[in-house]
Parts: sequence; C-alpha cells; structure tokens
Amino acid sequence: MKRVTVFAVLVLGVVLVGGLAAQDEVKDPATTGRQPGEPVHPFVPRGASPFCIQPNAPIPDDCDDNPPCLDSTIVMSETFELTDLNVSVDITHTFLGDLELRLTSPQTAVTLIWDDPCGGENDMSVEIDDEAPPVVCAEPLIGTFSNVPGALAAFDGDTATGNWTLTVTDTLGADVGVLNEWCLVTTPPVPVELQGFDVQ
Repeated sequence: MKRVTVFAVLVLGVVLVGGLAAQDEVKDPATTGRQPGEPVHPFVPRGASPFCIQPNAPIPDDCDDNPPCLDSTIVMSETFELTDLNVSVDITHTFLGDLELRLTSPQTAVTLIWDDPCGGENDMSVEIDDEAPPVVCAEPLIGTFSNVPGALAAFDGDTATGNWTLTVTDTLGADVGVLNEWCLVTTPPVPVELQGFDVQ
C-alpha cells in the first residue's frame, strides 16, 4: 500500500488601500470553478497550486510620488518549504508602463518582480515566472513571462506560512486601473511514503 501525503493550504486575504484593511475571500481554483471573464492559469507547473485573492481594488494614481500605494496580502497557514514560486496577476489599467509590482514574504524582503514594461499598452493577465521567456508586449498582455530576471528565485526555500504582500505601484499620473486578482503559484516538495505493497 502506498501512502501519499497531500498538502492543504488555508489562505485568507487582506487588502490595504490608504491604510484601511478589508477582508476578502480567497479562492483555491482546485476547488472553486472560475466564471467567464475571470483570469485563467493554463500554464501552472506540474505539482504547483495557485492560491488567489480577488481584491478588485483601485490602484492609487501616481502613488510613487503620492503614497500610499496598493498593498494586497494573502495569509497562508501551511508550513511547507517552497521549491519554486510564480505570481499571476490580472490588472485592468491604461498605460501598463506605469506599473511596478513588488512581493514581500515573511522571510524575504521587498522584491521587485515586475518593472513597468509595455509602455502604452492596456490591461494584463499574466503569470510571472523566472523560467519563462521575456515579456512580449501586446494589448491586452496575456501569457507567462519573466520580467525581472531571477527575482522570484529569492523566495525559493521560504516557508509558505505567513503574510505574502503584493504591492502595486503606479509611477505616473493620469492613467488609472484596478487590481482584479492575484495568485501565489506555489510548488512545495511532495513527500511520498511507500509503506509496502504486494504483487499478485
């Protein structure tokens, strides 16, 4: 008989805008069906699990010069060690060149993972992956890309438990948008305990 240990992760979501906190439901796509129009994650690596929050929160315009910016937090309760991490985001925003994304984990300092590519293009639904090719700009921007080389590797080996915060920074005035959804696409180690079996 073979026994397999399966990780289950309980996550909660908190969105901070201007110092105010609001609790938000976190969806695990493994158990929650997506509705038409919701972002899809077709390139999730084998063994990875996306844990998502849908803050639907406005991104403060030009918050780089006029803080605060938008912080959105996923609170994870499990303690497994990450072997790889991707981040997916769905943002409605004119002029994507305004946007910078930073991720903070309980163990790793603030890390820039998306550095305002694609100038005047509008809207994005992307997965950020260190192993993916560079960004190929389009409108809307859809796909799996690497933007800041090696940025997410900083989180490899981190423990999943605790507060994971995505900070969305708008660096210029005039264009505005909304953070619709973002996900941690986590890859934990998969322990398999072989207890023994009989072959007839």
